[in-house]
Amino acid sequence: MLTEVLILSAAVIANLILVMISFRRNPLSASNRLFAAVGITLCFWSIVNFFSFQTNNQLLATWLVRFVMVLSTPLGIFFFLFVHTFPRTTLAMSKKTFWTWIFVMIVTMGIAASPLLFPEVTLLPDKPPKPTPGIGLIIYVPVVILTTLYGIVLMVKKFLSAKGLERIQTGYLMVGAGIMFPLIIGLNFVAVNAFNSTTFIPYGPIFILPFTALTTYAILRYRLMDIRAAIARSLSFSILLGAFFAFYGAIFIFAVPPLAEWLGIPAGFIAAVGALLSVLLARYVQEALRRLTDRILFQNQIDYHRALVDASKELSTTIRIEDVTRTVLDIMEQTIRTKKTIIFLQENTLRE
Repeated sequence: MLTEVLILSAAVIANLILVMISFRRNPLSASNRLFAAVGITLCFWSIVNFFSFQTNNQLLATWLVRFVMVLSTPLGIFFFLFVHTFPRTTLAMSKKTFWTWIFVMIVTMGIAASPLLFPEVTLLPDKPPKPTPGIGLIIYVPVVILTTLYGIVLMVKKFLSAKGLERIQTGYLMVGAGIMFPLIIGLNFVAVNAFNSTTFIPYGPIFILPFTALTTYAILRYRLMDIRAAIARSLSFSILLGAFFAFYGAIFIFAVPPLAEWLGIPAGFIAAVGALLSVLLARYVQEALRRLTDRILFQNQIDYHRALVDASKELSTTIRIEDVTRTVLDIMEQTIRTKKTIIFLQENTLRE
C-alpha cells in the first residue's frame, strides 16, 4: 500500500509540474489554460479512482465512485475544448458556445454526484466496487463519452489538415493522447471490469505522463510567438552584441600600444585595420548572435527572407500555374498566421 501511494504521489507531482510549466509560459493563452484544466483534472481523477478501490466502507465507496464520475465529466469536456482550441491563444468558439458547454458540464457533474447515476455501490470480497447503473447514464454517456470520442476524432482531423508548425504541435498532442487513452481504458477500465484486476490502478498518473509531457514539449518547443520571448530575445541580443564589441574595443585599447611597439608599426595604422575588420565582421557577428538568441529564446520566428527563398526553390521546379498558386498560398498562409499571432499578442499586451 505504501509503495503504491508513493508511486501515485510521484507521478501526480510530475504531471502537475509539467502542466504548470506550460501554463506559466503564457497564462493568458486559452490553449494553455485548457491544457492546465485537463492535466489537473486527470491528476485528481487518478487519485480519487485509486482510493475508491481501497476502502471497505460501502458508503464511502459509493461516494468515491460517484466522485470519480464527477471528475470524469470535466475531463471529457475540457479535453474536447482543449483539442478544439489548440494551438490558438484564443477560444476557437464564441463565448456563448463555450459557456453553454460549461453549463452542460456543471449539470452533468450534479447528476454524476447524485443517486441518479449510481444509486448504490456493492462491495464484494477481493473484487472492485460494483456500481448499480441509474437513469442518469442517459445524460452522462453522450456528454462525457461521446464528447471525449469527438475530441479524439477532431484531433486526428486537425492533424491531417494542419500544415507546418501547427501540424507538428498537433502531432505531439496526438501521440500523447494515443498512448494515454489506450493505457487508461485497457488497464484502468477493461482490466477492472472484465478481469476484476486492480493491479494497475495506482499507475493511472503514469499513464497520463506521455500526454502531459508531449503536450508540454509542443507548447514550449514549438510555441507560437510570445511577447515575453520577443522582449527577452531583444534584450539578450542587445546585451550580447554590446558585450562583444565592448570586448573587441577593450582588446584594441590595451593591445594596440604594445603590439605597435613590438611590430614597429604606428598605432594609428593598427587601429585603422582593426576598425576596418570590425566593420567587415559586424554582419557575421550579428547573424551569429541572432541565431544564438533565436535558438534559445525565440524559435520559429518569422523569416521572410527564408520564406521567399523556399518559395523560389519550389516555383523553379514547376511551370504549372496550379502548382505555382498552391505554393505561394501555402507559404503566405503560414507567414500571415504567425504575423497575426504576433499582432494579437502585442495588442493584448498593450491593452493590459
